[in-house]
Amino acid sequence: MPTSPQAAPGIPHDAPGAPRDAPGIPHDAPGAPRDVPGAPHAAPGAPPGAPPGPLLSYEGLTLTYPATAGPVTALAGYTLAVSRGEPLALIGPSGCGKSTSLLLAAGLLAPTEGSVCVAGEPITRPRLTTALILQDFGLLPWKTVRENAALGLRIRHFSRAEREQRTDRALEQVGLLEFARAYPGELSGGMRQRLALARALALDVDLMLMDEPLSALDALLREGLQDLLLGLWQERGYAQLLVTHSIEEAAFLGRRIVVLTPRPGRVAAIIDNPGMGEHSYRGTQAFYLICQQVRAALQKSRGDTPAPTLQKSRGDTPAPALQKSRGGATHA
Repeated sequence: MPTSPQAAPGIPHDAPGAPRDAPGIPHDAPGAPRDVPGAPHAAPGAPPGAPPGPLLSYEGLTLTYPATAGPVTALAGYTLAVSRGEPLALIGPSGCGKSTSLLLAAGLLAPTEGSVCVAGEPITRPRLTTALILQDFGLLPWKTVRENAALGLRIRHFSRAEREQRTDRALEQVGLLEFARAYPGELSGGMRQRLALARALALDVDLMLMDEPLSALDALLREGLQDLLLGLWQERGYAQLLVTHSIEEAAFLGRRIVVLTPRPGRVAAIIDNPGMGEHSYRGTQAFYLICQQVRAALQKSRGDTPAPTLQKSRGDTPAPALQKSRGGATHA
């Protein structure tokens, strides 16, 4: 009999839960990264008649937190704006402040300097129309699928009838309505991820914050859920800020892709991705080129030398063979 997972330490604020390596392309190529933060773009998902200005904005933000070895600055001089209805992907090396930027936008952290605003107002606490999905999903193992999906609604004191209506609609959208009476421990990893998404969808949010929500899934399941996220964004029209370590995921789900420097995190480049929005985009040349640009921008932000392209077998010198390490494992 399956066992329920241990209660996750992090709960969303609504709960009290390749392409080949290639060197960079010319800077003046279409969609090439810009080395300065750009103004937010008008997003097709923005609701008609929406107020002017970005939905989410960070201005000259610095966040320093105490640590055993001394203060650590996670973000410094961080400036970024996200339009209403815009899907934006955030990518960078580990420890550069990506997750911190989500917690700031959710009202769970306060900046040391600068400001973070949503809908033109400084964020001082969690807001009702922002959803945050963490890596561990934040599911409560002792509650059913339906109860987990309704948790944010219950905290917001929705009536029982409206909770049931919104929850069942969200579960149906993510394909979990038939599992409404099951428990998280009886679900696969992909199903638990969809449940965390359903809890956010039940709230009718205008800002969706996601911290590597698909990182623990296998490749094909991950692509299937990327398709689901794309379809839900197109249907709901919320602004979406996705943190990921996957270049391909950033290219598939970000209309703009923001590359951060190593800690303290700053915006190193912003890459326009106008082809994003079609489920067939992964198989196009434009998708491949965007992935090249993101990889080159990441390498540049870290001071790395771009990896050489793979050589063709026809008359070319073959790529170096993998060598065995002392323990017998292979490495480049």
